[in-house]
Amino acid sequence: MGKMSRAIGDTEAAPTDGSGAPNGGTLAERAARAADCSVRIPGVSSTDIIGQVGPARRWLFNTGIMNISNGTTATIRVRNPERNSDPRTLGLGQGTFVDWLAPWVDNPTEMYNKAITFRAVPPGADPSNPGTGLFYVFLDYDQEIVCWLPFGSDYGLRNPIERTPIGSGIFLSPCSRIDISLFYDSTTAVILPGATLV
Repeated sequence: MGKMSRAIGDTEAAPTDGSGAPNGGTLAERAARAADCSVRIPGVSSTDIIGQVGPARRWLFNTGIMNISNGTTATIRVRNPERNSDPRTLGLGQGTFVDWLAPWVDNPTEMYNKAITFRAVPPGADPSNPGTGLFYVFLDYDQEIVCWLPFGSDYGLRNPIERTPIGSGIFLSPCSRIDISLFYDSTTAVILPGATLV
């Protein structure tokens, strides 16, 4: 289960403009904006949002991954253990619509069991071939942001996914809907994930 954001407190009172309505509109309007995940709305409790927003609430305290695309020459296999779905295999220039919530991860064990895995496989490889591990992608519990970690790396070295273009120095805010694109970094000879907001 996803963690509740610290930016929206369940006990804080909503500021008002004197009319009794929270600043920025009615509670339902503010809840809808919060559920859209484009901004965090102070003074709106998670209970208010869940009670009034309906299906949109699945995005509220989560980061959604909408599409994954492969900009490398490698064949990439992507698997989301939380969805128990078949792995998605992407060749050069291919993409896939996934509509996944990034799994919440709080420690190395959870990362190994829950994180979305990206692996390089030989072209035409049998579906049972696990391939070579590249990296994990997950929603970091402490940072409340989508992070990635190369296979075989210490959990403490996890990093937020950078917005494209790689090298931009811009990272994703919590509660984003993103597309993940894979890039080959010729300076380090590794495949890196980048993200764009949807």
